[in-house]
Amino acid sequence: MKKFFKWTKGNSHGGDSNSGKHFKYKISVFGEQHGKTVLCGRFLEGEAFGAYNPTAVDVDERIVSVDGTQYTLGFIDTNGGEQFRTMRDLYMKNSQGIVIVYNVNSRVSFEYVKELYDALLLLKEIQPEQENIPIVIAENDSPLEGNSTVSPGEGLALAKKLNCGFIEISTKTLKNIDEVFYMLAKRITEWNEQQAAMRDSSRIKNGK
Repeated sequence: MKKFFKWTKGNSHGGDSNSGKHFKYKISVFGEQHGKTVLCGRFLEGEAFGAYNPTAVDVDERIVSVDGTQYTLGFIDTNGGEQFRTMRDLYMKNSQGIVIVYNVNSRVSFEYVKELYDALLLLKEIQPEQENIPIVIAENDSPLEGNSTVSPGEGLALAKKLNCGFIEISTKTLKNIDEVFYMLAKRITEWNEQQAAMRDSSRIKNGK
C-alpha cells in the first residue's frame, strides 16, 4: 500500500521553501542490494523502516526542501528487476535521475557502477563530456563480507571522470542518507536547465 511521507521541518535542507519553486522528479536507485534497500527505506520511512520487514519499503514518495526549492521525489522500485536488462532499462528510461550505490568492501559492486553509467548514457543519448549528468555515485562504507576492497579515493576519482556527483554514505550509521537525494535533486534541476539553454541556443542559431 502506498503511503505519503508528509513534509516536515525535519525533511528540509538549508534555506526556506518560500521561493515558489516546486519540482517533481522520478528517480531510481541501483547497485549493491543491501545498500540501496536501506538507503531508500531510511530516506522514505525514517526510523519506521525495518520495524517489521527490513526489506520492504512502503512509501514511494517524499517532499523535501533544498536551498529554498521544494522537490517531490518519487521512487521507482527496482527491487527484483534490476538483474534483468529489459527491466533495468525500463527503470532508467522512466527516471530523471539515478543513484548508484557500491560498497567499499565489494569490488564487484564498484565495477558495476560503470556498467550502469554506460547503460544510462546510451538510453538517454547523453554525451559523456556533458556536465551535471543526473547521476550520483554513493560510496557505502557499511560492513559487507567480501575479499576485494575499493581503495580510498577511487570512487571520487571515478565520479569526476564520469561527470557524476559523488557522496560517501553509511547505511549503518545513516551518514548522508538524506544528502544523497538532495544532491541528486539539485543535479537533475541543473541538468534540465542546461538542456533548456542548449535548446534555446539552437533555436536562435537556426533562426526559429
